[in-house]
Amino acid sequence: MALTVTPGGASDDALVELADFQSYCDARGYDYSAYTDDQQEQAIRRATVWVEGVGGPTQDLPKRWPGKRASATQRRQWPRSGAKDVDGLAVPDDAIPAAIQDAVCEAAFYDLENPDVLHSQITPTDVVKQEKVDVISVTYADGSKPADYRPMLTAVNDLLASLLIPDLTGPSLYMQSVGKTA
Repeated sequence: MALTVTPGGASDDALVELADFQSYCDARGYDYSAYTDDQQEQAIRRATVWVEGVGGPTQDLPKRWPGKRASATQRRQWPRSGAKDVDGLAVPDDAIPAAIQDAVCEAAFYDLENPDVLHSQITPTDVVKQEKVDVISVTYADGSKPADYRPMLTAVNDLLASLLIPDLTGPSLYMQSVGKTA
């Protein structure tokens, strides 16, 4: 079943076309030849949902995508109106930014190579928080937030960095006022 990509469309199921995904992979030397077009399209759909979740609300932040959806009837999170990048430049409200498309391509290829990772189910009560074998004890991260169970793809985070609203509630590299003299 072919992908539906019409920026702002009510029935869109992806943020990137199959040909664009394949061009992205070709440019980076990613070999997708073992996968059928249908498998690639399914991965693109899963990656679209996953990338949209990366920019969605977190326990600490009400939202991470700038601006608002360009239309109340659009199915996907992009395009957005009133969105600006980290440099304060306006993001077109009638197109999907290249950074978003690249992030979807990156996540889709990862999904092809690592089946079920982007949409895995984890029950927090089943997660091991501490293990002890003989005298060795290991305590893992607390794992109290749903985001703790999502895979983190640094390449995707790097691609989206110019668009995401930074989370300044915790440790941050945001040091704008350091060293300023008024």
